[in-house]
Amino acid sequence: MKKVEERKDQLAKEAAAGDAIAARRLEIVDSRYITDKGQLIDKYMRAFMMILADVDSHGILFQNRRKKEITSYLDDFGDKTDDAQIAEWKEFASEYIEMSLKSKSYGKTLFGLISLQDRRVALKIASDIDNVTRVVPEKYGLIEKAGPLRKALSEVFIETIEDGEEIWDECLKG
Repeated sequence: MKKVEERKDQLAKEAAAGDAIAARRLEIVDSRYITDKGQLIDKYMRAFMMILADVDSHGILFQNRRKKEITSYLDDFGDKTDDAQIAEWKEFASEYIEMSLKSKSYGKTLFGLISLQDRRVALKIASDIDNVTRVVPEKYGLIEKAGPLRKALSEVFIETIEDGEEIWDECLKG
């Protein structure tokens, strides 16, 4: 929460100095984070994880309801694709990648007993991004809606991860 407040303070200072993009980013940050029962919730992270949870759902039961839910989660990422929105998506991607790389449980599989190598962890992160921004949206005809988000997240992955482009391409080949 402290980090979010520090970001808001910095963006507010920049906006007060006349920076229009900082003003827009402050707007986005204010809508990205909500407080529920005293707990700060990152709507981007929640939406990302909820879409990711849908990756293994199959069948036609509740298809329309699931499409509405996925649409709503994609809407949580914002409905504009201006520079400020894209910058906030990239900030989220950096946070997600950093969190995943530092997570002890993320680098483990098989009930947390077997450590994954760094490349396997990077492939897992790439797979998560691909599932959230292509695989699941494609199931519901929402690939266009997820396209700009996919572009932003994949760019950050490629720039952040060593051999990112090679790993991203490997992930897409399956």
